[in-house]
Amino acid sequence: MGTDENGRVLHLKSREESFEIKWDNSCRFIMKPNVIKVPGVPAKAAGMMELDGELISLFYPGELSNSCACAVIIRKRGGGFVGLLADEIDGGT
Repeated sequence: MGTDENGRVLHLKSREESFEIKWDNSCRFIMKPNVIKVPGVPAKAAGMMELDGELISLFYPGELSNSCACAVIIRKRGGGFVGLLADEIDGGT
């Protein structure tokens, strides 16, 4: 895992962008998630996925290909969850 002044950091990579999230914000990793496409949503909203009986919004930076390697499920501050899709995940340097 990479680190910053506040702790460990995950590096998520898509075909077009890379970004970091704090390890403490992630709560679950889903390999090869089943993305449910939702017509008419903004470009960065990739769709939804079912997780433990709940629908979770999924986001992806750029044009989504047919499948992504993983989804990182993040617990939102106010409750609930959101997912970030990535083609690659690593701990960085």
